[in-house]
Amino acid sequence: MNTTASYSLLLLCFFISTKELLADELSIADLIERTEPACVRIDVTYKDGSQGIGSGFVVDTERKWIVTNYHVVGDSKTATVTFADKSTAKVLGWNAHYTGFDLALLKIETIKKLTALPVAIVLPRKGDKTMAIGAPQGLSFTASEGIVSGIREGSELKQFGPKLDGTWLQTSTPISPGSSGGPLLNFKGEVVGVNSSSLEGAQNLNFAISCVQINQLINVGKKIRLRKLELLTPVEKAGGVPRAPPSKAIVIKIPSKRRFQHRYKIEEDED
Repeated sequence: MNTTASYSLLLLCFFISTKELLADELSIADLIERTEPACVRIDVTYKDGSQGIGSGFVVDTERKWIVTNYHVVGDSKTATVTFADKSTAKVLGWNAHYTGFDLALLKIETIKKLTALPVAIVLPRKGDKTMAIGAPQGLSFTASEGIVSGIREGSELKQFGPKLDGTWLQTSTPISPGSSGGPLLNFKGEVVGVNSSSLEGAQNLNFAISCVQINQLINVGKKIRLRKLELLTPVEKAGGVPRAPPSKAIVIKIPSKRRFQHRYKIEEDED
């Protein structure tokens, strides 16, 4: 084979391998379309009568398992999940939880044909693109994009509050209260983490417990019988990530006193 033919073959092989590599990565719109059916909004009623909103995702269609944050369902009385198609399901109980990882594995009751998200078996790299799907401030199935900003052990985060274990992903993917428990996805459609918290007073410093701990949770769940939801220990006693306090909403009332002018009256209401 002459030199020109060898060079042409090398370029062809490079083109094919590059094309295959790029084909593994989905566009944002395709990623949302593929993964959103497996995501849920979680509405919780706690034992003190208060209510909360969180997020989660299906990881096992046969067992009908949902993964979410422990702090979403800790000290809860009842919970229901809502899918993107508006169908709902009751949470029957839990099969496993890790307070130090801020994770809970829930079982739902439904006849719906479920779609599950695959959980990555290796950590992402720093700089990898990520997407979150959740219900920030109750805005169900919101998608946001960012990158993995850092990979940290729980010991590095103890200075900021609760005792945390395992490996955590620091991300620039925007999340807010209500996003908790939702998936942090890579652009192949795999779950690389569960969105858990943000650092208050900082610029977009968000954290997700990694896929390594999610897989641990699922494996433990296969060995434990179903338990009632109300048996989950209150978050404060468990030492996990606390639930966010009720936030204040800024309400912008339009029109203002004068018509046809760009003036806004801003009032502060309790959420």
